[in-house]
Amino acid sequence: LPTTVNMCIALTRIANGDEPLAVFNAVLGNLLGTVVSPVLIFALLGKMASIPGQKLLTALSLKVLYPLGIGQAARACHPVRAWAARRKGWLSRASETLLLLTVYATFVSTFAKGFGLPPD
Repeated sequence: LPTTVNMCIALTRIANGDEPLAVFNAVLGNLLGTVVSPVLIFALLGKMASIPGQKLLTALSLKVLYPLGIGQAARACHPVRAWAARRKGWLSRASETLLLLTVYATFVSTFAKGFGLPPD
């Protein structure tokens, strides 16, 4: 199942786990999910649907790969690393808060749109 990278990192951090490995697993799972899920749906239901591959890869890149790359590049920069180390507690709390707001916004949006179902 696809998972958010932020959630994987947050849960791994809470469990004192290996964060880079969690990021790798989340990204790999999301990339494999885009291929494996349609194949499984076709195998189970016998129906095919078209998926806008370019749009999907662009969205995935913008939401996962680019921020991950920017974050890794920032970690390599010594002044940024020192700044972040001094504010680790605050940055951790901000990250968790933003994750919670993202989940809440998605939840609200889903209800506002009616779960993608046509109105009665």
